[in-house]
Amino acid sequence: MFDSIFPGSETIQVAHQSEVAEVVAAAYAQQRPIYPVGGATSLGLGAVAGKPGTVLRLAKLNQRVDYPSRDLTITVEAGMKMAELAKCLSAEQQRLPIDVASAESATVGGVVAANLCGPRRYRYGTVRDYLLGLTVVDGTGQSFSTGGRVVKNAAGYDLTRLMIGSLGALGVITQATLMVRPVPEMSAFVVVPLPSLEKAESLLASLRTSELEPAALSLVVGDRLADDPDRGAAATLWIGLESSEIEVRWMLDLASRLCREQGLPAVFIDAPDRVASIWRGLTEHAAVRPDQRAATLAVELTVLPSRTVAAAVRLHQFDPQASLLCQAGNGVILAWFSCKPENAGELVTRIRKAAEELGGRVVVTDFPPESRLDRSTIWGPPGPEIRVMQRIKRQFDPEGILNPGRFIFE
Repeated sequence: MFDSIFPGSETIQVAHQSEVAEVVAAAYAQQRPIYPVGGATSLGLGAVAGKPGTVLRLAKLNQRVDYPSRDLTITVEAGMKMAELAKCLSAEQQRLPIDVASAESATVGGVVAANLCGPRRYRYGTVRDYLLGLTVVDGTGQSFSTGGRVVKNAAGYDLTRLMIGSLGALGVITQATLMVRPVPEMSAFVVVPLPSLEKAESLLASLRTSELEPAALSLVVGDRLADDPDRGAAATLWIGLESSEIEVRWMLDLASRLCREQGLPAVFIDAPDRVASIWRGLTEHAAVRPDQRAATLAVELTVLPSRTVAAAVRLHQFDPQASLLCQAGNGVILAWFSCKPENAGELVTRIRKAAEELGGRVVVTDFPPESRLDRSTIWGPPGPEIRVMQRIKRQFDPEGILNPGRFIFE
């Protein structure tokens, strides 16, 4: 599994936080690259490693450290699986409202390092809204802590946020403290089959300016969810609603009226099992299966929410068979295309040009390993901020041993 991403590298698995510091310190002394890996669910994010080194497996670093549930906080080791975290929190009727694909394998540390989130982002935000503190090992093998264990403690807050989305290039995350939320009383969906992508434009504008407070506004094009009531439609809008039962029922009525005003049918789904199935489907929909990687290009395109439909139309013009999952409330589109390795670079260039014309940006989230896309193609050309980021990188990783070649740094 790792040969195509980390060619020529050995693998070390750790089970204690102190072992991480020891392994990194030894690698620092030898100037040997370290490639941190949690659940190995996001290996497609980032370029192929340029140098052989040590793949540091963190999945066994999976203990719960502290859970004062009345404080709505929990501290866990970075290798804890997201599914295990959800199970732990559910015993207290609490949750972390960050949906990630392959939760049985994805780890807390990996979610932070890759800055992953899912369909509930529209209402609940991203992992940075719930991360209170971290324990991290830097590129010299020194362990340090950031942030605090209570919501009001802002000490080290910027340092904590600096690690989010850094892909392990600034430090190896070994422990995280998270704020959690109570599980809402009720969850439901309004499902709107659409005769065309363009038909979503006015409906979404109406929803955004209404009193409706959806947890998700997910527009699905191409591959459909199992629960889709009309597979013949050009696209389907999934409106997720969560709150008290009284408020959800009120939002269902409001969403129905807004759809009728647009001349669109609306299907209500409130059976708990089906609702849970839809949330899982939306979360897993954008994941590229391992058996598809050899011929799949996946990108994340971000634009202003008002330009989501226009961006989706442009992407569909590149490939009418492409599958799109548009988080229409946030302007985030996850798209994947069937693509031969030799054509991947050209397709990314075309997509990035279209995104720039719409005022957006593109990151490649998975690609055929044989295409050997470079950092600039994957992350986009570096801007003037790269100089500041390089200085930060040198402070945390003076020898450049953490995930070299995979992220934006040389």
